[in-house]
Formats: sequence, C-alpha cells, structure tokens
Amino acid sequence: MTFVSDDNKSSYDNAIAIIGISCIFPGAPSVVRFWDNIVKGVDSIRDAGPGEWDADFYKNKSSSTFGKIYCTRGGFITEFAEFDPLEFGIMPTSVHGADPDQFLVLRTAAEALTDAGYHHKTFDGERAEIIIGRTMATGMGAMNLIQHGQTVDQVLQIVQAVCPQMGADQLAEVGQRLRGELRPCNADTIPAVMPNVMSGRIANKLGFRGRNLILDAACASSLLALETAMMGLQCRQSDLAIAGGVHVNSSAGFYQMFCGLGALSQSGKIRPFDDNADGTVLGEGVGMVVLKRLDDAIRDGNRIYAAIRGIGSSSDGRSGGLLAPNVDGEVLAMRRAYEKAGVSPKTIGLLEAHGTGTKAGDWAEINAVKRVFCEPVGEEPEVTKPWCALGSVKSMIGHTQAASGMAGLIKATLALHHKILPPTLNVLKPNSQVDWSQSPCFINSKARPWVTDRHQEPVQPRRAAVSSFGFGGINAHVILEEHIPCAAEQVRQTEQFKPANADKVRPGSIKLALNFPALSARSLDGMQLPGAMDVQPQASAAPDVTETAESTAVLKTFQQTMALVHQNMLGVQENVMLAYLNDDDDPAK
Repeated sequence: MTFVSDDNKSSYDNAIAIIGISCIFPGAPSVVRFWDNIVKGVDSIRDAGPGEWDADFYKNKSSSTFGKIYCTRGGFITEFAEFDPLEFGIMPTSVHGADPDQFLVLRTAAEALTDAGYHHKTFDGERAEIIIGRTMATGMGAMNLIQHGQTVDQVLQIVQAVCPQMGADQLAEVGQRLRGELRPCNADTIPAVMPNVMSGRIANKLGFRGRNLILDAACASSLLALETAMMGLQCRQSDLAIAGGVHVNSSAGFYQMFCGLGALSQSGKIRPFDDNADGTVLGEGVGMVVLKRLDDAIRDGNRIYAAIRGIGSSSDGRSGGLLAPNVDGEVLAMRRAYEKAGVSPKTIGLLEAHGTGTKAGDWAEINAVKRVFCEPVGEEPEVTKPWCALGSVKSMIGHTQAASGMAGLIKATLALHHKILPPTLNVLKPNSQVDWSQSPCFINSKARPWVTDRHQEPVQPRRAAVSSFGFGGINAHVILEEHIPCAAEQVRQTEQFKPANADKVRPGSIKLALNFPALSARSLDGMQLPGAMDVQPQASAAPDVTETAESTAVLKTFQQTMALVHQNMLGVQENVMLAYLNDDDDPAK
C-alpha cells in the first residue's frame, strides 16, 4: 500500500469538515444524549413492546418455522418518534398513514443545519445538496397503502368464500370496518410512501437546490451517501451538503426476515468480537451531518467537530457467497481510503468497526484490519503492540442497517471532538480465534481519556476510522481527524455556539406510528353475519341447536381465516424485503 506523507497539501485540500450533527437513536432523542449514553456505556436495547409489535404472538425460541421470531429484542426509537408538521408548513393530515422516516429525516436534517449555525445565517441554496442512505425495504406507510389497495379486497374474497350466504351490503360493511382499522391512505399521504420524496421534501423545506437523492447500499448506505456528498464538495459542484442515513423499520416482518436467515442473536445481545457472539440485534435510527470543505469552514468561522481526510469503497466481486463477508473486499475499501487520505493506518487511534456480533463477520473484519494496519509501509518503524482502540456502537443500540455507518461516524466524530476513547459493551472474552497480542487493535471496554504525545514534532492529530460493510458485498471505510483550531477560531466558536438541549420541547409535535396496524376479527365485533353469527351474541329464547352449531362453525372458520390473514399480511412485507436478499447465502455480514 502506498500513501503520500501526512503533511501533503493535496490531501488537506480535499479534507471535508463536519460542522453540524443531529441524530435520533435508541435511548437518545438528540446527539447530546447519544454521546452521553455512549460514554456511560448505556445499553439501549430492549424487548419489543406494544408500540412496536406483539412479541408474544410471534415469539418462539425453538421454532425454525419461517414467520416465527426467536429474538424479540432490539434498539427502538418509538418513544422519540415526534414531528411537528406545522413547523415545516406540512398539513397534519399528510403525516398519519405515511412512512414515518420521511418526517423524522426532515426534522433531523433541520436540527443538523441549526447545529451548524445556519439558524441565524443564510447559505447559497443553489450550491447545497442532500444525500441520504436508506434501504428500499417497505415501510409502514407503504404497507398501509398495500393493505388499503389489495389486502382488504383479498380478505373480502376469502370471507365471501367461507360465508357464501353473505350479501353485498354485509360484505361492504366488513370491508368498511377492516379499512377503518387502518391509517388513512389518500392523495395527502401517498407521496410520503415514495422513498425518493424523502430527500426531495428536505430540499423543498430547507431550500436546497443542488442534488437530492437516496442511496441504497444496505448496511453501508450512509457511508456511501457520505462519499457521494464529499465528491460533490471536492469537485466544487456544491459548497454545503447534508449526508445521512435512516432506518425506521423494526416491524415484525423485518424480524421474521432476519430470523429466517438465522442472523439474529439467540441471547438478544450483540457481542462484537467476543467468543460468545451469536448474532446481531436489529435497531432503528436517523443520523445527519452537515459538511463543508475544511478551508471554507475555517474561513467562515464554523465550529468543526472533525475533518474527514478520506473515504474508500469497494465491492466484493466474485466471492463465495452474496451475503458472506469477504476479507479481500474489505481490505480494498480500507486501502483506497488511506491512499486518498494520505495517512498511515498506524496513526489511527480508534476504529469504529462494523462489528455486528456475527462470528464469521467479525472474524473477517478483524483479519482485514490486521492485513491493512500491519502492512509494512516504506521506512515506518514496526509497531510491536496493539495501538488502536476497537469498538462497535451496535453493542449499545443494535444494528441500525442503513443508519449504522452514520451512527459509527457520529460516535467517532464526537470521540475526536471530546478527546475520549468510548467503550464497547458485552465483550467478556475476546474472540479466541484472533491472536490479540499480534493484532493492531485492543477491545476498549471502558471510557478513557484519549491521550497522545503532544511533545512529538510535528504534532500528530488524533485520528479515527469507521467501517460499514453491506449485504450484497459493498464496503466503505472513512478516516477522520481531529481539528486543532487556532486561537482566533476558538474565540469565535466560544461566542457563536451554545450547547444543544438534549430534551428539546416540541409543543406542536405529534407522535408518529412506526408500525402498521394488523387486521383482525375484532373489527367485526357486534356485526350480524349470516347464520345468526354475532360476535357479541345477545340472549335469545330457545335457540335452534342446528343453527347455533352452524353459526359457531362459521364463526370459528372466519376467526381462523382472519388469523391467517393477520399472519400473511406480514408475508407481503417479508416478500418485498426478501426480494433483495438471497436466502441461500450465509448471513454473516
């Protein structure tokens, strides 16, 4: 591997400053709380509750049957899913029934822009871009639309088949009652189930007239969005960019898919790089960063959290399996990042790993890191002991899919900004397949000051790296560097920027539903159906035994039918999501 020297001017010319941050992650409605939780080692993974889905209905620890869920724990953001539509000039009627991530992303992007200092100063909207990483998995709003447009009619066909004596009026009433259980679906809500509208709405509401687009690179989505935004800045197509990632979809269907692949943890814990690692745990989240060229950010007096020195990406190419980890592909992304950055991997003090808690994935990652970090370069002295702290925020919030790279980026950025090496949870016995004495990395299990040798000449800034490796063989690796401001910058930043409020009150906010309602026979309570079927029977004198038996049989058949419909409703979502996964491959990433 070759790279230019650390003081090479061209590599600094391409450096990008992170000047604003906002996020919503499990246990954290804000970036202040997110960092506080990280430093304190807070485990924000919990059991699925009523706000998510009925865990008791689906849970089966021992079942291998597709559709059953053996891991019901996750990192959820249900309690923080609030949005004030009037703040952005949006009609409240267009929110319910839409995909909730559309509005949480808008809120988070606006907060990131405010954090960057643009709540009281203007920017050139014609040279501002918004790039978001999001998987194309079907969201709550899209499922609601499918239920309205297809599923209810399919249910009515089944009802008509099991109750052929039902008249048209009664059938219409059943349909009306079933649709009454769903959220609204109309011309106001339909735009917010189209993924591309997500970035378009942000551009519309925040006045961005540069590119707005959505990228799907699975778990690497947000770092690929970051790379795309950086390219626009570096080629001077834009002067300001927001890059981010979002995953707000931990529905039962999503869990069924990953349980079907055998990827989730039986113990309900992510144990990255641990001997007892047994799989990953799903999570939700939104993360956004505001970017400018480093020179411009210094000139304009922006607060600079950290500088991005370089980013590399790759695909696995021909390999053993579409979903299996590939060491060569990961190595290639890392090498490209260090060559672009012009820095040595031996200067990295913190590595925020992909670290999903799957044995195969973590083993592949640590071997890729060893190949790159321990590779001899020029006249560099050989390092004989581990020097780089290794961690994964997934141990605290779960695997947030398309937002996972952004969660790691924000964690590493704040670690540089606060000069703290943050902890990783659940590593009791480091993976015994790894010779840690010969590894460049050590597991950092507790928060500690990030101490460096400031007597060294020239002074070496602290550096961190972040990895994201996605389903389908897409890899990304980014290199961050602390920004050491001059005295004039420190004065300006002290005067201009105030600490953000971790518990901001939003008086006009409404709660967003993050899951879709399930159809059930409850919607027919009290309705008179053929054969004297009454879900809430009234007392009557001497009922006809034959008629009552027939009614009971019809009711039982109908309830069983509705239970099957309830289960198969999720199958619609599963089939859509499974369309981009090959379930014959190893789910190790």
